[in-house]
Amino acid sequence: MNSTIPVEDVPPVDKGKRRAQDPTERTPLLGAHSSSSVLDDPPAPAVVRRRLLSKLARIFLVSLIVSVLAAGVLGLLAWSYASRASHVSADDILNNGLVFEGPDRVDVLNITWSGGIWVNVEARVGFDAGSVIGVNASPDGDGLFRDVWKALGRWGVRRLDRVSVNMTAISLTSQSGAVLATIEPTPVVVPLTANPPSDSSWLTHISTPLLIRPTSNTSALIQFVREAWRDGSAAVKADVGHVDVRGGALSESSWRNILHSELSNIRTALRIQIPPIPGIPHTGPAPSLSKLITLRSFNVRSAFGSLDLTACATLPDPAPTTFNLTSPSLPFIISLPSPGDADPLPIASVATAPFTLTHPNITLDIAGTVLPLPAPAAPSSPPSSRATSPASPTPSSGTVYARVVLPRGMHVGLHVARVLPDVLVFDGPVPDDAVYVPVAAGDPTSPPLPDPLPERAFGHIRPADWLASLSGPVPSEDGEGAAFAVTAKIVDVPLEVLPGRQKEFSNFVSKVIFGSDGAVAGLLGTASVAVEVFGLPFPGGDGGEMELNGLPFRGSVPVGKKGLLGAGVGGVVEHTRDELRRLRDRFLHRGKESERERTGAVEG
Repeated sequence: MNSTIPVEDVPPVDKGKRRAQDPTERTPLLGAHSSSSVLDDPPAPAVVRRRLLSKLARIFLVSLIVSVLAAGVLGLLAWSYASRASHVSADDILNNGLVFEGPDRVDVLNITWSGGIWVNVEARVGFDAGSVIGVNASPDGDGLFRDVWKALGRWGVRRLDRVSVNMTAISLTSQSGAVLATIEPTPVVVPLTANPPSDSSWLTHISTPLLIRPTSNTSALIQFVREAWRDGSAAVKADVGHVDVRGGALSESSWRNILHSELSNIRTALRIQIPPIPGIPHTGPAPSLSKLITLRSFNVRSAFGSLDLTACATLPDPAPTTFNLTSPSLPFIISLPSPGDADPLPIASVATAPFTLTHPNITLDIAGTVLPLPAPAAPSSPPSSRATSPASPTPSSGTVYARVVLPRGMHVGLHVARVLPDVLVFDGPVPDDAVYVPVAAGDPTSPPLPDPLPERAFGHIRPADWLASLSGPVPSEDGEGAAFAVTAKIVDVPLEVLPGRQKEFSNFVSKVIFGSDGAVAGLLGTASVAVEVFGLPFPGGDGGEMELNGLPFRGSVPVGKKGLLGAGVGGVVEHTRDELRRLRDRFLHRGKESERERTGAVEG
């Protein structure tokens, strides 16, 4: 179908680059194309508000649903983790979570008057929280949901990072229930981790002070050491009354503090292997202190109003080479055990010099003073006189000289004021197996003789009372302590022939009278002495005498015919006096020569 449009109705088409026509009063205001355009009216404000509210409502509802779902998921996750944590036992924490290595270093800080020891312990510690609540990754995988659940748990552990632990005193007891020590710890921060490596690189170094109060029951400690040595390990039980665990550091205030847990009445058993000590096997009973301690030097010297002690000792270091310990001066009391249930007798107050652990042996330098003697050990009055037996031979008189040598290292001044010997006399030297232990002072005035009598013993000499004596220092030889010469007058002391030994006595007299070389009289016995030790404190601060009983001696003296015929038993005494006098003069002469040599060296 064709349509015809008049030509005059078609507007001309301008082509080319000719000049545009100027507008006239017939030119329309708008172009031809705008005549067909339709202008839209702007929407009303109410419509715009409705659209905005609709969009906001949809966003809010979606956000609310997402938030509720997220909160529900997080709540379920938190509940699952909290449920796991709430069912964790103390054994799980100690056996599966807490990892402790060390201690690497122990520094003794102070000793309290109550017997406590403040120490600073350095060690490596960590807590595998992932293992305790079960969020550590499994090598074989646990499924998608389980893996996500564990991953979120590990993320939470890493965010929490650490907890602060505050606990009451720890009581350490042996397997038999004897209390060994109590430990009062200070609050400590424990780092948390999850999925730790198999080595110990994840552990954190900590340093914390502790107050250790060892028990005063030495018997319980000795028994514990013996059992531990026998078993090769020390088994102890640790009891903690209360433990408070809070998230974050000790003084931290943050969201971590939301985590708070309390544990009560925690009990666990510990077993610590005893390291080997070189040269001492674990088999058999525990070694005595004499096997562990080597005394390198020991000295006792008289000072103004006191007796000073110095010593140097070594003992094996059983700790591993990675363990370090430093200690200040440690004071302690040396006591002697008392019979029965009586308290030990304190004899010295000493202190160690500051020391550190060294391998393979530890060296201890010790210094102190002797304590005042307690009242029961104070000097007593001289015993009452002992009556001479009417059946004894005619008493004899004389002077006895003796040389008293103190053990090596003892350089004290003393004065022997009185002596009381109790001697058996033998025909010839004293047999090696002969032993004579008379009763101590204060027992019956007629002490019993040994039963049976030693072989070849024929005589018994015991003065009726103490013998007054004089004493003074003499030079000592190498390897000896201080030496003293002692003299005592013997007046009317009888020689009692032992029952049934008249034959031995006759043989001895025959050797003296008819033998060309005389005879040898063996002497075996003990002596009581009243000695004043210079510097030894007594109750009240005044000096005094100290009685020492049961001091053994053994020896022999040659007896010639002339001495026995001239004065009987007195001849034996006089001969003994001459021999001891020559011995004293020899040491005095040697001392003078040594003094001249020292004087000459000083002048030179």
